[in-house]
Amino acid sequence: MAATKTHRAPRSEPITTLEEIDEALLHTSLTAERNEHWHRWADALLDQRNRIAQAGPTRERRVLYPTEYRDGE
Repeated sequence: MAATKTHRAPRSEPITTLEEIDEALLHTSLTAERNEHWHRWADALLDQRNRIAQAGPTRERRVLYPTEYRDGE
């Protein structure tokens, strides 16, 4: 009897950047059905975002709105 090969899907990479988590949170927020599984998923994303943000320097940028600019002050 010949040996059979099992084909496994490659392991998924964890979300590792704040930008990726923010994108996942955006898509999650657009979901209409919000059951207990949705809440667990959203909580896990927020927990992961907090861990990454506290672990090291952030590369996030704050967007300034036109009313926040100061001319020469």
